[in-house]
Amino acid sequence: GNAAESTRSQREFQNIYKEISEPLDKLAAGNPEVAKVLAKLNKAKDWLEERFSEIEGKDSRGAKVVDGAEWVQFIDDETGVPYYSNLKTGKVRWEKPAKFMIDKSVLAFEQAKSSSNR
Repeated sequence: GNAAESTRSQREFQNIYKEISEPLDKLAAGNPEVAKVLAKLNKAKDWLEERFSEIEGKDSRGAKVVDGAEWVQFIDDETGVPYYSNLKTGKVRWEKPAKFMIDKSVLAFEQAKSSSNR
C-alpha cells in the first residue's frame, strides 16, 4: 500500500542523501558555497521527511495517529485551555472528541506546568 511504498522510497532517499551529504560535509568545512548547498539539501531533506511522515499516518508535529484519530489536542496560549483541531477537515472545537492525539506542544506545556508547581 501507500505506507509500504513510502517506507521504501524513504529508505532510497536516505541512501541517496547519505551519498551526497557525507562528501559535501567534508568539503563544507573550508568552503562557504558548499556549506550553502549543504544547508539547502538539509532543508529539502526535512521537507521530504515531513511529507513521508504524513503518508505514513503521522502528522508533521510528530503526533502519532491512533486508531484513525483525526483530532489533535492543542493548548490555547492565552487561556491555557485545551482545544481540538481536525486534521482532515481543518475544523477547530473546544469539546473533547472520542479519539484524539496529543500534540508535542501540549506535553511540553504539561511538563512546564507540573515543574512550576513543585
